[in-house]
Amino acid sequence: MSDNPFVEDNPGMNPYGYEPPAPTSYRSSTTTPPQKNPNPFANSPNNTSPSLPAPNPFGNPSTYSPPLPTAPPPPPSSNPNPFGTPSTYNPNTSYTPPYSSGSSSSGSNDLAVQQRLAELDRREAELNAREQALSARERSLGVRSHKPYNWPRWPRPILYHNIEEEIPERLRPLVRKGYASWWITFFAILWNLVVAVGFLFAATAIGDLILAILYIFLWPVITFITYRRLYRAAKSGRSSTYFAFLFFFGFQILSHILFAIGIKGSGMGGFIWMTSLFTKADSNDHPKKTSSFVVAILCLISTFIWVCSVIYASIVWIGARAEYKRAGGNKAMENDMRKEGIRNASENPEGVAGGVKYASNS
Repeated sequence: MSDNPFVEDNPGMNPYGYEPPAPTSYRSSTTTPPQKNPNPFANSPNNTSPSLPAPNPFGNPSTYSPPLPTAPPPPPSSNPNPFGTPSTYNPNTSYTPPYSSGSSSSGSNDLAVQQRLAELDRREAELNAREQALSARERSLGVRSHKPYNWPRWPRPILYHNIEEEIPERLRPLVRKGYASWWITFFAILWNLVVAVGFLFAATAIGDLILAILYIFLWPVITFITYRRLYRAAKSGRSSTYFAFLFFFGFQILSHILFAIGIKGSGMGGFIWMTSLFTKADSNDHPKKTSSFVVAILCLISTFIWVCSVIYASIVWIGARAEYKRAGGNKAMENDMRKEGIRNASENPEGVAGGVKYASNS
């Protein structure tokens, strides 16, 4: 009996408890067992293939089977794109660069560009349709779209003026007469300045020259504003605008009469200045006889221009009055003013409420 309690009492057993397996055949009973190799990690002398490793001497020989030989690796391919996918490359087909028109990527890009252009064309058509609808709405509401300024042509246009386009055909002759009347007034003011300069040589009237220069800057603007009232009245056909033109244009005609009279010290070279200078030219002892005669002739021309201006402006005033009556006269003017008041009240209700409150408190 053994002194080791963990080992059974078996005389044929290894005292360490390990029994080596009996040698068996490598593949069959007729083959000889493989020889032991002192270096198990080196290749066998009978095995020249590097892909067949040596058998494991520590494994179970009965269950070991050597690996089958594998196919050799494919030869390296001449792929023009080393970063591409090797499985999708076919050496039999010709290489097409990505920027070529025949490539699939270029075709997809062209399709995307065409779709984008179609989308832009559609949006442009929608914008044009909206613009046309807005223009039609403005025309239906009587609102004129913005047009480029064309008057005066020099030095800088400040407003749009076109009788042929904005004025009805029936009223165009009246508006043209009003425009011609403004040009006559402008020329008369310029001639009045020439006469005032002559006063320095004939009568030494410096005050008249200063006033004549002031008229050059103020009078054309004032008279053109009056003419624009006739322009807007003929365009809109409102009797209230006709009435405003008749009122201010009547004062303009009176001022032309004063210019034709030519009161001394007013800067207006007219009839009174003309008679005074002719009187000085007739006297033999007057030192400025020649200059007085020349300036008197200038005053005569100025008086004639102002008289023509008064006559022509009176014709325009009569024609505008006839159109005022045609538009409805005072009754239509009252209706227009009532509508204007209602429109202003609807646009500014707070101001109307404040006015009513103030009137009730007072």
